[in-house]
Amino acid sequence: MGWIEAEEVERLKSEIIKKLVEILNPTHRREKIYVDKKCAPVDFSVERVGEAVDDPSRADVILVCDLDHFAFDMQSLKTKKMVIALSYREYMRHKDVAAGAFFWQKGRPNIIINARYIQSRGIHLPPRYSAFVE
Repeated sequence: MGWIEAEEVERLKSEIIKKLVEILNPTHRREKIYVDKKCAPVDFSVERVGEAVDDPSRADVILVCDLDHFAFDMQSLKTKKMVIALSYREYMRHKDVAAGAFFWQKGRPNIIINARYIQSRGIHLPPRYSAFVE
């Protein structure tokens, strides 16, 4: 197997994040999405999934690598927003509010879907995604 070019890795990251937002959004409505530019893929665009917003407090979906950097009411995050951690460490630190995580580790993508999140919202995932639920 050959090396993947950096551009291809960034494209793959963007596609995986888009798919994760889509499967965790049972209403399939266009969401307002905040992307933490410090850790998101360089060319990540939310156009296919929703509308980009610059203020995380206005977002329905928050893609973040350091949730503590923002002044959020954690209870509000737990009930009103979809938080996707962009690192394993951040997911573990905020597992009680995160819908899931996506991160690149040891040269490959890793996806986690939080079982408590999908159960509390009555989200039914297609069977092919069950391997990512924990």
